[in-house]
Formats: sequence, C-alpha cells, structure tokens
Amino acid sequence: MALLKESEAMDELKLKYDQIWNNILHCEVSEAKRLVNEFAEKVNFHYIKKSETREFKDYLKTPYPYVAILVGIAIPVTAFLLILLLP
Repeated sequence: MALLKESEAMDELKLKYDQIWNNILHCEVSEAKRLVNEFAEKVNFHYIKKSETREFKDYLKTPYPYVAILVGIAIPVTAFLLILLLP
C-alpha cells in the first residue's frame, strides 16, 4: 500500500512539474532563467537544511556531546573544590 501512495504522490508531483514548465514557456527567457534559478536555490536550501538536521541528530546519537557536557561540568567543579580545600 505504501507504493500505491507513493505513486499517487509522484503523479501529482509530475502534474505540478508539467504545469510549472507550461507557465514558464509563456515567460521571457531572462525571467524563465531567473525562476528556474530560484527554484533550484530553494531546493538546494531545503536539501542542505535537511542534511544538517540529519547530521545533528546523528551527532546526538554518539557519546561525544554527553562526554563534553560531563567534562564541562566536572572541570569547573573540581577546580572550585580544589581552590576551597587547598589553602
């Protein structure tokens, strides 16, 4: 059933894609180029944003941020206790 849903969505996307190109055909060449470049920039921005989010989630699955938090807490507390206890 998932494949059926994906194919319906794909058909809708193809229809929208064709409508966009039909609308662009009636524009001037410079305006059409500008529109295509803007579409490409938006898609690229969305892809970059998605990949950065995915990378951050993968980073949180590693132990590094949690070790950094522990070290960031442990070092100042240890230094404070040493200052208090060593005079």
